[in-house]
Amino acid sequence: MQQIFRFFNSPLVVVLIGVAVWPYFVLLPAKLGLTYDNIAKQNSQSDAFTLKNGLSVEEMETLTKKIKIENVGLVTSSSRIQKVVGTVHNTSYKTLKEIALTISFYDETNELIDVAVENLRNIEFLGPGDSIDFSENHFTSKEQDNIATSVSVRLTSFALVKAPKDE
Repeated sequence: MQQIFRFFNSPLVVVLIGVAVWPYFVLLPAKLGLTYDNIAKQNSQSDAFTLKNGLSVEEMETLTKKIKIENVGLVTSSSRIQKVVGTVHNTSYKTLKEIALTISFYDETNELIDVAVENLRNIEFLGPGDSIDFSENHFTSKEQDNIATSVSVRLTSFALVKAPKDE
């Protein structure tokens, strides 16, 4: 049994098997029509693509740009606890829920030292034109020498509240 394993594990046999199987890996995708050009054409046809919420990709990008994160600040309350505060302002025409933010922490040399994704649990719904303040605690580890001196906050995800159907 060991001799068979040693035989198939030898470099020469591995190369011969690779040379024998290689044409199948090259020809099979072409036979199935899986070329880079075809995949790129399929991906570029986003006009007909709609998301689960019924919006097109373009509508979703426009909607995302209308959710503003303002007045972001960083408050250090102890050597290991920092609080990120700010305001989420919905200038869109849709009601939002399940809002998540990505918070990036930077040291005094503007080097990224930590990233956190926070779900805004205190926000049940955020209607069109509404604003709400947020406050999220961030705990630095004992091993982390640098504490954050600045932060940036961006929208990570959200869900739309479905409008009730007319009866």
